[in-house]
Amino acid sequence: GGGFGLLSQHLVPLVLFLLIGLGLATVSEGLRKALERAVRAERVKDLALYELNHRIRNDLAMMASVLELQTRAQTDPGAKAAFRSAVGRIHVIANAHDHLLPRDDQSSIDMKEYLTDCCRHLADTLRDVRPIAVNVEADPIYLPSDKAVPVGLMVNELATNAFKYAFPDDRAGTITVRFRNRSDRELELVVEDNGKGFPQGAKEGLGSRIVRLLAQQLKGDVTTESAGPGCRKIIAFPAGER
Repeated sequence: GGGFGLLSQHLVPLVLFLLIGLGLATVSEGLRKALERAVRAERVKDLALYELNHRIRNDLAMMASVLELQTRAQTDPGAKAAFRSAVGRIHVIANAHDHLLPRDDQSSIDMKEYLTDCCRHLADTLRDVRPIAVNVEADPIYLPSDKAVPVGLMVNELATNAFKYAFPDDRAGTITVRFRNRSDRELELVVEDNGKGFPQGAKEGLGSRIVRLLAQQLKGDVTTESAGPGCRKIIAFPAGER
């Protein structure tokens, strides 16, 4: 009896140890499988997002190609310019889908890379052989696409206007785009040139109206200043959730 009692005293801790070990192994295996399922689901989500972006990008590229063909077919200079502007705006939107990144459980756009690519494409399209430089300076800011695209479109319109009107007679110049944190709650976009300046009493064109409407969409405002020489446009809007 004493021997059995002594044996049972040694067996109980051993059995408990085995049961705890089996329990931990079961829990670990369950966690491992759950983690694998989560990883697979995340990969599926990322793949679906990638495929969606790729499809949208292709659709926009096709639309731009059709408009480019229409542009070449136009004989009226005004119509040709209008088509070319439409193509440029489509490229800005398509470019945003190339820069979508998974970040903080949502898709965001690195604004410095995005604006740099937008301005590079714009310069390649409009500069021709004129010595006009385009510089982009941006803080490390990430925005969701519903805010990034309006910013890209405003840069497109303002820089296009500078290319068209700020440097007559093939003169040299510089267009500078700045995007920064004005404060914790406000962002600031500045597009300026060192060209001939904004003529007094000039009427608001289509590009300026588009910029004003896009700024209103972001709950912001537009200010025009003299850059001495040149023109400076400042758009300030609430940062919101980033």
